[in-house]
Amino acid sequence: MTGTASTPFTGELIDLAAGDYRARIAAVGAAVQSLTLAGRDLILPAPVDAPNAEYRGALVAPWPNRLADGDYTWHGADHHVPVTEASTRTALHGLTCFTAFTVRERAADRAALHLDLVPSPGYPFPLSIDVEHILHEEQGLTTRVTAHHIDVSLGGGAPAPYGVCPHPYLVAGTDDAACWSLNLPARRVLAVDDRKLPADLLPASALLGAEAADGALALADAALDHAFTDLTGGRVAVHSPAGTGAAIAFDHSRLPWVQVYTSGTAVAVEPMTCPPNAFATGTDVIAIDAGDTVLHEWTIDGW
Repeated sequence: MTGTASTPFTGELIDLAAGDYRARIAAVGAAVQSLTLAGRDLILPAPVDAPNAEYRGALVAPWPNRLADGDYTWHGADHHVPVTEASTRTALHGLTCFTAFTVRERAADRAALHLDLVPSPGYPFPLSIDVEHILHEEQGLTTRVTAHHIDVSLGGGAPAPYGVCPHPYLVAGTDDAACWSLNLPARRVLAVDDRKLPADLLPASALLGAEAADGALALADAALDHAFTDLTGGRVAVHSPAGTGAAIAFDHSRLPWVQVYTSGTAVAVEPMTCPPNAFATGTDVIAIDAGDTVLHEWTIDGW
């Protein structure tokens, strides 16, 4: 089925169905507002009557995570984007999360949305961003994000710097999140300073412990808001002792970083093309030349 509801905070809402899966897509942020399996939440639903302050289910671009002071230098030119998180003095989660996409196509199990990212003083690179959400009765929800650099001239002749990630809060079951465990196939982690900015790249065992780094991490023992890398696989899962769970799968050669945030009620798992503060450090930033296109995708499922 498809829906046509809307609110000022979400824009148009589109309901998708396939087998026992249900998803609701919001035009604002091209966000996955909710995703369920047989009536059970696989992600924390985003609010429909208030701003999505926790970025639940949002599509994050053209940079993920935090950018220190909103400052970066790209191909010899200095740029500044607005600081949006006052407590850390950083520009958080790019430019798309609170922007309304246009719904281009819809079907019972699919929604396609589009945004022309208008050049701004801090990001003078015109991007065309297409997001396709596809719900499958066995595989769950796949999201495909295509970014196209329309015209390089407005960026002073430079390619467009780019990064992307999803921002779902995975829910393993209906029990207390402190009972859940996390499977995270990563060998390294970025230690952070008091602004949640990268300080040092360490073995994952330094944060998680040797046993947890190799297997399942008990969330009762975890307080994470860190980016992990050197991934040995492209699937991160949360498990409930009741036998239910949720996972996000991705190509870890194209999304080589994963931000993990334990909120107390769910676990935000964000496969990223680049780490926090990447526009400032240059680490794994994608350069999109004029006329070029890049594609990334991920899938959320449950059991």
